Amino acid sequence: MYQTWEEFIPEINLIEDHELKKKIEDTFEEAREIGGWTLDELATLPFSVNIPGVTISLREHMRAVAYMTDQAYRMFQEVYGEAHPEYKWNYPYLMAGALLHDVGKIIEYDKDENGRPCINDRGKLMHHCVSGACLAAKHGLPDEVVHAISVHVQDGTKKFRTPEAAVINKIDLLNFDPFKAFAGLPQNY
Repeated sequence: MYQTWEEFIPEINLIEDHELKKKIEDTFEEAREIGGWTLDELATLPFSVNIPGVTISLREHMRAVAYMTDQAYRMFQEVYGEAHPEYKWNYPYLMAGALLHDVGKIIEYDKDENGRPCINDRGKLMHHCVSGACLAAKHGLPDEVVHAISVHVQDGTKKFRTPEAAVINKIDLLNFDPFKAFAGLPQNY
């Protein structure tokens, strides 16, 4: 069904810088190879193995975070941009971080003996924000993008976040906490 990363996550096409786009796709591809998944298998993985009964896929989640990040950028520019040029976000880095924020989950997930998605041994040693940041750095993505991946989760709350990383963190939570609430689980703060 899916042949390319552009088909899998069409929001990749929001990246106009061809070199940056290639690094993003190469990062995704290496994660897919390490995880041993096909694109079609990835399309069926849940975005979280810690929310019982969640039906939202990792693909849907990554697309939603990327789409909402693009929309937040556009709204921010419309409302504040002209009057406050000192608050300009780096759009390519913002979108690269949004696209790749959960790339580490591709290598963090496995299937248990019953075929259910679970956290594998690598995932128990390294949270997906660490493994994803390492992969992004390996593929030459800018430090700002690696930073956004590494601090997009709750663990990064006491660390400095660039404006772009702060946006990705909040949008990721908007696409995580409601599903925890639907499952009756406490949300992040």
